[in-house]
Amino acid sequence: MITPMVIRYAISVLITLIFGNQLLFLPFIVHIIYSALIAAFIIILIISVICC
Repeated sequence: MITPMVIRYAISVLITLIFGNQLLFLPFIVHIIYSALIAAFIIILIISVICC
């Protein structure tokens, strides 16, 4: 039951990054954040598969 909350949080963070992207002047920070989000999402998927 933790996974839906984590996914919802990740989606909200992603939306915030997309709409707040214009305020960021350092693209490499955005790239690092996106990479971290993708890695976290993959880990969540793997954990979900293992748990199920």
